[in-house]
Amino acid sequence: MPHPPLAANRLLGYPDDARLLLVNADDFGMYPGVNAAVARGFAEGIVRSASLMMPCPGAAEAVRLLAERPEVRAGVHL
Repeated sequence: MPHPPLAANRLLGYPDDARLLLVNADDFGMYPGVNAAVARGFAEGIVRSASLMMPCPGAAEAVRLLAERPEVRAGVHL
């Protein structure tokens, strides 16, 4: 039996039968090095969202980086 169409594909603007790879940068804010890698991933277009780690040594920097890129979707680990 075929799988039903994925509503998520349509919401993202892709055909129902498209196979998508959604890349989320986990641990954003953990350390400055992690922040640099996540920022590079956003700049190069591979990373589409992030999970911000609060409170961690690089959290304040990560928040500043997110403020500079309001198009980036981010969730928060508390």
